[in-house]
Amino acid sequence: MTLPDTIKMIHSQDWNEHYKNFERFFRVKHALEELDPIDFDYNTILIVEQANWLAEMINASYIHENIVVNEEDVLKWEDNKTFRENLCASIM
Repeated sequence: MTLPDTIKMIHSQDWNEHYKNFERFFRVKHALEELDPIDFDYNTILIVEQANWLAEMINASYIHENIVVNEEDVLKWEDNKTFRENLCASIM
Protein backbone atom coordinates (compact mmCIF):
# COMPACT_ATOMS: atom_id res chain seq x y z
CA MET A 1 0.00 0.00 0.00
CA THR A 2 1.38 3.40 -0.97
CA LEU A 3 0.52 6.31 1.30
CA PRO A 4 0.65 9.97 0.26
CA ASP A 5 3.25 12.09 2.07
CA THR A 6 0.45 13.83 3.96
CA ILE A 7 -0.62 10.60 5.72
CA LYS A 8 1.33 8.79 8.42
CA MET A 9 0.29 5.31 9.51
CA ILE A 10 0.79 4.63 13.24
CA HIS A 11 -0.20 1.42 15.01
CA SER A 12 -2.13 1.96 18.24
CA GLN A 13 0.65 0.31 20.27
CA ASP A 14 3.03 3.00 19.02
CA TRP A 15 0.70 5.91 19.84
CA ASN A 16 2.32 8.14 22.45
CA GLU A 17 2.69 11.78 23.54
CA HIS A 18 4.72 12.52 20.40
CA TYR A 19 1.48 12.42 18.39
CA LYS A 20 -0.77 14.35 20.80
CA ASN A 21 -0.95 17.36 18.43
CA PHE A 22 -2.57 15.39 15.62
CA GLU A 23 -6.09 16.68 15.11
CA ARG A 24 -7.50 14.06 12.80
CA PHE A 25 -7.03 10.33 12.70
CA PHE A 26 -9.00 7.24 11.77
CA ARG A 27 -8.77 3.50 12.12
CA VAL A 28 -8.57 1.27 9.11
CA LYS A 29 -11.30 -1.34 8.84
CA HIS A 30 -11.07 -4.36 6.57
CA ALA A 31 -14.32 -5.88 5.30
CA LEU A 32 -12.64 -9.33 5.29
CA GLU A 33 -13.88 -9.99 1.77
CA GLU A 34 -11.87 -11.65 -0.97
CA LEU A 35 -9.26 -13.08 1.38
CA ASP A 36 -6.90 -15.79 0.24
CA PRO A 37 -7.29 -19.04 2.16
CA ILE A 38 -4.83 -19.57 4.99
CA ASP A 39 -3.33 -23.02 5.32
CA PHE A 40 -2.14 -23.88 8.82
CA ASP A 41 -2.44 -26.67 11.34
CA TYR A 42 -3.84 -26.21 14.82
CA ASN A 43 -4.29 -28.14 18.03
CA THR A 44 -7.29 -28.05 20.32
CA ILE A 45 -6.33 -26.93 23.83
CA LEU A 46 -7.48 -29.13 26.69
CA ILE A 47 -8.46 -26.48 29.22
CA VAL A 48 -8.26 -28.62 32.36
CA GLU A 49 -4.81 -29.96 31.43
CA GLN A 50 -3.40 -26.77 29.89
CA ALA A 51 -4.99 -23.95 31.89
CA ASN A 52 -1.68 -22.76 33.32
CA TRP A 53 0.02 -22.81 29.90
CA LEU A 54 -2.92 -20.90 28.36
CA ALA A 55 -2.82 -18.27 31.11
CA GLU A 56 0.92 -17.79 30.54
CA MET A 57 0.38 -17.47 26.78
CA ILE A 58 -2.41 -14.90 27.22
CA ASN A 59 -0.33 -12.88 29.68
CA ALA A 60 2.65 -12.88 27.32
CA SER A 61 0.47 -11.94 24.34
CA TYR A 62 -1.18 -8.99 26.10
CA ILE A 63 1.71 -7.74 28.23
CA HIS A 64 1.41 -4.21 26.82
CA GLU A 65 -2.34 -4.13 27.53
CA ASN A 66 -1.96 -4.96 31.24
CA ILE A 67 -4.18 -8.01 30.80
CA VAL A 68 -3.36 -10.67 33.37
CA VAL A 69 -5.15 -13.97 33.93
CA ASN A 70 -4.24 -16.97 36.04
CA GLU A 71 -5.04 -20.66 35.90
CA GLU A 72 -8.16 -20.22 38.04
CA ASP A 73 -9.49 -17.53 35.67
CA VAL A 74 -9.04 -19.83 32.69
CA LEU A 75 -10.76 -22.75 34.42
CA LYS A 76 -13.75 -20.51 35.26
CA TRP A 77 -14.34 -19.95 31.53
CA GLU A 78 -15.75 -23.49 31.37
CA ASP A 79 -18.68 -22.32 33.52
CA ASN A 80 -19.74 -19.73 30.93
CA LYS A 81 -22.72 -20.92 28.88
CA THR A 82 -20.99 -19.80 25.66
CA PHE A 83 -17.83 -21.82 26.35
CA ARG A 84 -16.93 -24.44 23.73
CA GLU A 85 -13.67 -26.32 24.34
CA ASN A 86 -13.46 -27.35 20.67
CA LEU A 87 -13.02 -23.64 19.81
CA CYS A 88 -9.96 -23.29 22.05
CA ALA A 89 -7.13 -23.76 19.60
CA SER A 90 -3.49 -22.86 19.17
CA ILE A 91 -1.59 -22.57 15.93
CA MET A 92 1.16 -25.16 15.55
